[in-house]
Amino acid sequence: MKLSPLQITMEKLRSGPALVSLKGLLNNQTVSELERALFKFNPESVIVNFSGVEDITGAAWQRIFNLADHYRVAGAGLPKHQYDNYHLLEGEKKLPVYKTPEEAIQYLQSQENLLSRYTMP
Repeated sequence: MKLSPLQITMEKLRSGPALVSLKGLLNNQTVSELERALFKFNPESVIVNFSGVEDITGAAWQRIFNLADHYRVAGAGLPKHQYDNYHLLEGEKKLPVYKTPEEAIQYLQSQENLLSRYTMP
């Protein structure tokens, strides 16, 4: 079975975060494309929709988790078994993953509400 190259679609949602939809193979090389696209787009928060991803390599996982060092990130559409398997390798670092992008949006909005509540005006 031949895997498709990665296709990246980005859109700025009215509610604030950028929705990044991925389709195809997610590996070290294609994550670099994703990082470049995010750097140009420069969102504060990102929802990564994995529902179109055919396969994800371990090195790509590491770099996806590292996106959380630069952005508020939530994932959507990821099969739970893949997420759980990665946790065994990664340990403490966590990426909140939801079934749908809408649930991820609600999570990011709740995080932004917490930030605004606890920061000085």
